[in-house]
Amino acid sequence: IEAETPDASAAMTLIAELYRDGLGFKRDPNEAARWYKIAAKRGNPEAAFALGRAYLNGAGVTKDSMKARAFFEAAASKGNGKALYNLAIMAMEPIEKGHQGDFKTAASLFAKAAEAGDLDATYSLALLYRSGQGVKADEAKAASLLRTAAERHHLVAMTEYAIALFNGKGIKRDEAAGARFMIKAAWRNSPVAQNRLARIYAAGRGVQRDMIQAMKWHIIARASGIRDKWLEDQLPFLTRTQRKVVNEQVRKFAGK
Repeated sequence: IEAETPDASAAMTLIAELYRDGLGFKRDPNEAARWYKIAAKRGNPEAAFALGRAYLNGAGVTKDSMKARAFFEAAASKGNGKALYNLAIMAMEPIEKGHQGDFKTAASLFAKAAEAGDLDATYSLALLYRSGQGVKADEAKAASLLRTAAERHHLVAMTEYAIALFNGKGIKRDEAAGARFMIKAAWRNSPVAQNRLARIYAAGRGVQRDMIQAMKWHIIARASGIRDKWLEDQLPFLTRTQRKVVNEQVRKFAGK
């Protein structure tokens, strides 16, 4: 690849990813890191971010948090949202035992990452507004950020926003809307959402009460390790026909 080619660094980054993931080449973290270094040196922010992550995890390079931070900062200077998010996470880590991290800096970095479109950052910033860490506590702002991430299908945000709608936390209570978001998250295989949705159907909140749906989602959530004694105790009350329908729907979900 000629260095003068305008998109040479992007091509080099792609080669690194192929080595990293073992696509077309034998998986080789060392070779991936070598290509990332070449591309990062030419100013590619995606390569700089990937190299920062490699140094953070010791993938193909010697683990080095300082070098990881330097490469994240290089990528962040060019607006890379993932790099900004990682810098925010690093900022929250306590420098020494017994001391809290810098949540104010983290909040600022999360905000910049969110503006760059990073949904993990949008969700994380919502949590800071909810807890009042690094920013003034603001439930309405937290709910707004959760909504932004949820509407763009961030799985955890979808569940949290649904709960906020049910509880009227920072937003007008709307159980029907909350149920819709919980259904979407459940179908995207969030065990927490599946458990909550089972409860929603059992109680008939925001949806018509439906014990078949309740037990279906309970069994699906249970398979992922979420136990719920109250829901489990409802299973024996199903008729034989209802149990058959539940089992069929569980199998259909598993094969989707």
